[in-house]
Amino acid sequence: MAKKKIRIFISSPGDVQQERKIARKVISELNELYSRFVEIEVLMWEDFPLTVDSTFQEGIDFFLKEDVIDFAIFILWSRLGTPLCSKFLKPDGTPYQSGTEYEYDLMWDLYRKKGAPRILTYKKTTEPLFSSRNADELLELIRQKEGVKSFLAEH
Repeated sequence: MAKKKIRIFISSPGDVQQERKIARKVISELNELYSRFVEIEVLMWEDFPLTVDSTFQEGIDFFLKEDVIDFAIFILWSRLGTPLCSKFLKPDGTPYQSGTEYEYDLMWDLYRKKGAPRILTYKKTTEPLFSSRNADELLELIRQKEGVKSFLAEH
C-alpha cells in the first residue's frame, strides 16, 4: 500500500525567516515521526527553480497550479511583501500588494474549486522594532505594517 503524501505550501514575506525555519523543522520532525504512514512534503519559494524565461512568481505558480497542495500556511508579521509586476492583477484589475497576497488568493480560489488546500494563517504578535532609519524607510515600514493589517481584516 502506497503512503499518502501531504503537501504543505508555506508563504510569507522576508520578515519571518526564523518562523519559516521553525515551520520547516517541525514539519520535518513530523515527517520522520509518521514516515511509516505518510510522506509530508514542505514547499517554500526558496525550493522552486527559477527559469530564465519567467518571473519568480510565475515559477512558483507553475508548481502551485500543477500539483496538489493539501495545506497552505501563511505566516505574517510586519510586512506583506514585495509588490508584483503588472502581469499579476486581481480579477478587478487592481494590482496585488505582494506575492503573499497573490498566493493567498490563488490558494483560496483552488479551495473554492477543489476543496483543497486547507488554509491556515498565522501572525507573529510581538511588535517589530523600528531602529533609527531614514524617513523613507520608516514610511515603508509603516506602509507594510498597515498592509498586513488590511490584508488580515479583508481575509
